[in-house]
Amino acid sequence: MEPDNLFSFSVLAIKYLYPGFFLRIQGDMFRRIGNLLAKDLLYSRRESILVYSITGMLLLAVGMLFFLPSLEQMDILFVVDDSVPPEVARQLEAYGQVEYYANLHRLRERVLEFDDVPGIYYAGGEYVVLLEGNEEWPY
Repeated sequence: MEPDNLFSFSVLAIKYLYPGFFLRIQGDMFRRIGNLLAKDLLYSRRESILVYSITGMLLLAVGMLFFLPSLEQMDILFVVDDSVPPEVARQLEAYGQVEYYANLHRLRERVLEFDDVPGIYYAGGEYVVLLEGNEEWPY
């Protein structure tokens, strides 16, 4: 068996010259890890850190159980005007609700309201998205 580098040669040499070497290392390592865990458990019980951390995690999990279902039910609302072709508006309906407005000024007023509703219109051969209502205005 030909080793391909010095490291593998060293491992092979140790393995054949000292058969129990790796088992002793693993045993010592597991014993040290066990001692560290026992010490940590003792200190955490003495200072009540363990109780605080478990209680905190449980409260966080319960809070997430109440909050996460509302994220799944979240619905997106788009506002479009008459310049957007009907097939594009139908494609938007696959992602959320679509409100239709007759003119661009009413669309801008709707986008300026206090909720976060994007407005989409078609001007100059391209689609324009109004997110906050303070974007550059074509008129």
